[in-house]
Amino acid sequence: MKKSNLVLLICLIIVLFIGYFTYQNLNKQKITINDSCITDITQKVKNIEMNISKYSMATKDIIGKTTEGGQQTDYIFEGKKVLIKQIFFGETGKSEVNYYLENNKVYYFKKINTEYLLPISEDSSGKIKNIDTKEFYLDNNQNICSWYLNQKLQLNDQDTKDLTQYLLSSL
Repeated sequence: MKKSNLVLLICLIIVLFIGYFTYQNLNKQKITINDSCITDITQKVKNIEMNISKYSMATKDIIGKTTEGGQQTDYIFEGKKVLIKQIFFGETGKSEVNYYLENNKVYYFKKINTEYLLPISEDSSGKIKNIDTKEFYLDNNQNICSWYLNQKLQLNDQDTKDLTQYLLSSL
């Protein structure tokens, strides 16, 4: 009887190990990185950031989207927008979105949400409780190649696609 229990226990352990490693392998397959997409985009973003002083700027207020208002700055090179920076202020934090464009299409954007420790009406210092950074790498059709939350690769699910479409539609 003891021998059969031992054999059963060993079989159970083997099945659990196989199941665990199969599950891990499936999860790794779901999150993929399009290296060429990211490499090309990273270089384009660096070029814009390095030359930002050469662009003309147009700034406008954004009213009605948040309690404390917002502002948009367009960076223009040779008559075309290459970068759009939006910042929205709220009672409990702020949100910044930087859109990088080529031929009037967004190929990368970065969304930074900053949460204040206390509402700004209680503490005007704006001490920070938390910062979340989302980075989206898009292909030529503005579909997500890859995206990161706080520099960690994330799964490209339907909620992410919906968020991306919403943010792109707000331009």
